[in-house]
Amino acid sequence: MNKKILKIGHILEDTASPKNIIGGGVSYSGIAFKYLNPESEITILTKMTPNHRFIKDFNQKGINVVLADSKLNCVSTFTNIYDKDGNRKQIVKNVQEKITKTDLEKVDRALFNDSMFLVAPCINEVATDVIPHLANYGIVFVTPQGYFRRLDNEGNVSYGQWEEFEDDLKSATATILSEEDITIDGIQNLELLDRIKSSSQNVVLTRGDRGSTIFTNDGQEINITAFHLNKDEIKSFTGAGDCYAAAFISEYIKSKNFKKAGILASLFAAIKITKDGVGVETIPALKEINDFIQQHKTRINEFIHNNYLKSLPLFT
Repeated sequence: MNKKILKIGHILEDTASPKNIIGGGVSYSGIAFKYLNPESEITILTKMTPNHRFIKDFNQKGINVVLADSKLNCVSTFTNIYDKDGNRKQIVKNVQEKITKTDLEKVDRALFNDSMFLVAPCINEVATDVIPHLANYGIVFVTPQGYFRRLDNEGNVSYGQWEEFEDDLKSATATILSEEDITIDGIQNLELLDRIKSSSQNVVLTRGDRGSTIFTNDGQEINITAFHLNKDEIKSFTGAGDCYAAAFISEYIKSKNFKKAGILASLFAAIKITKDGVGVETIPALKEINDFIQQHKTRINEFIHNNYLKSLPLFT
C-alpha cells in the first residue's frame, strides 16, 4: 500500500464551547486515515495563520501541515448548527485564500513524490485545475462537498451549482460525494450526477441510512447497504462523510476492491456517528472499532450478510 498521502484544503476552526476546535474535510479524513494506517505519512497542504495552535495538534497526531503562501492572517471559521434530524446549517466568519495550481508549483517537489492525493474543499477553496496537476504525480481522490457551497453577505452557507469541472475531474481516480451534495430544495440534480459520472473515472455516492452506490468506470453499479444505527446510538454526524472517504480510500488502495472499500467505509462512518463528544475527538481509533465489532457481532454478521460477503474485511 502507498503509505504517503497529501490532502489539499482548508483546515477550519469549528466554533464550539469553550474554545474553537479543529474542523474541515482534510482534518477529519486526515486523522481518520492516520488511525486506520498508523505507519502512513500524512501531510495537509493548506492556508491558515502561521503558528496556529492547530498545527501543533496535528503534529502531535503524526500529521504534517504545510502552509501555502497567503496574504490573509486568518483561519477559515465555520459554525455548524444541527436540528434534531441531523440537518446542518452553517455560518462562515472568515475564509482563507484559494489554493491554486500556482501554490502547488511553489511547494517542494518532494512533497508529491510517491504520494497519493485527496482534494477536499470546504468552501470552494481549491481550484479544480489542482486535480490534473496532482495526477501527474499519483492517483487523486476528490471529495467535492465544498464545490457545492456558496456564501451570502452574512456568511450563511447555501447550495451552489458546481460548473466547468469536467475536464479537470477526468484526472480523478474516484470522486466521493453524498446525495446532499446534489440535492436542492429536496430534489436531486440527477443531470449533475450524470455529468460527474461521465467525468470522474469512478464515483461513490453516499445515501445516508440507505447506504451507498459505487459507479465504476466499467459500467458497474455496486450497492452497499448501510450499517443501521438505533436512534439512541446517533451522537455526532459532523465529519462522518470525511471518515467514510478515509476508510474507502484506505481499503481501496490496499485491495483495489470497490465493494470491500464501500463496506468498510459504511461501517467506519456508522461507528464514528455513535461516538459522543465534539470534533475530531469523535473519530474512532482502531481499538474502538474492533471493540464495537466485538460488542455487536450479531448486527455485524447481519450487515455482512446483507452485503453478500462471507466475512468482514479487516481494518488493519
